[in-house]
Amino acid sequence: MAKLISKNSEEFAYLFGESIVNLLLPQVRSLRNANNDPRFFLNWSNGQRDLQ
Repeated sequence: MAKLISKNSEEFAYLFGESIVNLLLPQVRSLRNANNDPRFFLNWSNGQRDLQ
């Protein structure tokens, strides 16, 4: 029984990790692209000024 539970939790952890990665990857990729774009920093600094 314990073996079954650990197997299921391993699968769950794997699927959970996969979904997290799938959620985060597009954001990371867009951040990386934005960092190469000089306009990104200008937009970011303007946003920071608006927040204060």
